[in-house]
Amino acid sequence: MLARGFEILVAQDWAGQPCEGLGRKLWQLDEPTVVQISENTAYRCFEPLLRKYMEDSRGIYYGWPHPDLTPLVWNLGAMLGGFLLVRGIRGADLYRCLEDPLADHGRYFPDTGRPAGLPEASGDPFRDVQQLGLMIDDSDDGGDLKHKLVHFVRNDPWLFAECAAFVEGELERAAQWRQWVDSGLAVDEATDTFIFRATHLAGKTPIQVLLERRRDISDRQRERLLRWDREIFCGMFVVDGIDLPFLQTRDLRDDQSFTLEATKPGGLANVRVGDLLFSRVAPWDDHWLLSGIQHRFEGAGKKPEFLAKLRHQAGYGPLYRRLDPDDPHMQQAFAMQEAHYQAWMDLFGGEELVLPDGLALGAAMNRFYRYWNDEVIVPDRGLTRSELYRREHGHARPDIQFPLPDHLLKATDTAAVFDRRHGLAFYVGYGLFRSAFADGEAPLTAEQAERVWDYLTAESVDFWLFQRMRDRYPARTEEVFKHILKDQRFQLDRDFDAILGKFKGQAMRQPLRPMITVVDVKTEKTTPGRVLT
Repeated sequence: MLARGFEILVAQDWAGQPCEGLGRKLWQLDEPTVVQISENTAYRCFEPLLRKYMEDSRGIYYGWPHPDLTPLVWNLGAMLGGFLLVRGIRGADLYRCLEDPLADHGRYFPDTGRPAGLPEASGDPFRDVQQLGLMIDDSDDGGDLKHKLVHFVRNDPWLFAECAAFVEGELERAAQWRQWVDSGLAVDEATDTFIFRATHLAGKTPIQVLLERRRDISDRQRERLLRWDREIFCGMFVVDGIDLPFLQTRDLRDDQSFTLEATKPGGLANVRVGDLLFSRVAPWDDHWLLSGIQHRFEGAGKKPEFLAKLRHQAGYGPLYRRLDPDDPHMQQAFAMQEAHYQAWMDLFGGEELVLPDGLALGAAMNRFYRYWNDEVIVPDRGLTRSELYRREHGHARPDIQFPLPDHLLKATDTAAVFDRRHGLAFYVGYGLFRSAFADGEAPLTAEQAERVWDYLTAESVDFWLFQRMRDRYPARTEEVFKHILKDQRFQLDRDFDAILGKFKGQAMRQPLRPMITVVDVKTEKTTPGRVLT
């Protein structure tokens, strides 16, 4: 793992100051250069690799400096320095390996692990080290690219432990819900999901990591991979026509037409017109590729009532596809969210409402919706929503309580935060969390530190809360992060985005959506979002 990580570092030529060009000095070794290379390798390669491995495989987050890990890292750097001085300088037994990294060297290394079909040595050792990594050829089709991405996430030193942990977690969840009978298919599906997710590498996806590494990928293949990264989504598709290896389908959510192709055409042999497919799909030039495992529901596309029920559920379910900002339902939903925001600010005078418990939170939300319905005048109508309802239906609007879940009603230290861009969200423990940033120079308490850490690592807590704290209390945010990360090197302007991406990267990848769901009753088309009645 460390050796391959070192190869990657060399291939990237230690891009950026203060190490730019250091990789090429491997072929001009003297003692000062060896010291510089070994120290930078320890700092930029060995330490982050070992830290990430422990985080991914065991959930252990080391601070810096750490009494065990830090000495180990610097000892590894010193060992690398000694190795290079003894065996890597001109005339030593491994210098030829540096001069010609792709050569066999009399089978000194029985297995270089290099990909099949690797080109011959170019004469530039720096270029040859780059070619030790995964190669993307211009002739690779969608199946080839997918195969190489799977190999990449399962073998790359920076990703393999995280990928393995993610797959293991997905298998445990699948076992609880009894979703899979074939464990091999479950592993394949989880691996496919991981390829398109944000990783702990500052929230970058495996595709983004690969593109950063392979600067020699052609523009054509690079754009294809970028489209995969941007446009991948899961959907339910009704099969309208078959012309293997292609299927003509409609996305159940909005009836948009998609031409689908399987990277393994044999997988479509049993598909029939009228079937319903649930699958992840990725763009490929003028059509789309099926990705991962497809779930087929035979003949379900011929059952209108069943499809109507699924379409309705899809409108309120998780959002998989990027939304069109010009869609009238989207524009209407964001306009309604803005109206709610203005009403909230008029009533409460601020975006954040911190309350002692869930009962008080429920009372505040009911007060807001009474205000929204009974006191806010609808623009261009001159009446409140309650008055309009009575005029249309001939009776008063039913008194419906705002539906907070039981766990929130029973909680203490609750809050409602209405962000103008992201909408309304509810939190438990928010007062303690906010006090960690707002308390100025006061020492951070153990309870505050624990709450901030829990908020940072919990998938259910929105990433934009931390951005709010950074924008409001930048100096204090830096101190708080130094404390909870146990890393005195942390710098807000340099490290904040990477840390937030590490823990909240998948949520940050999701498209911005309104908290309002606008339903067109006639067509049953919806703009997905958090339902707010």
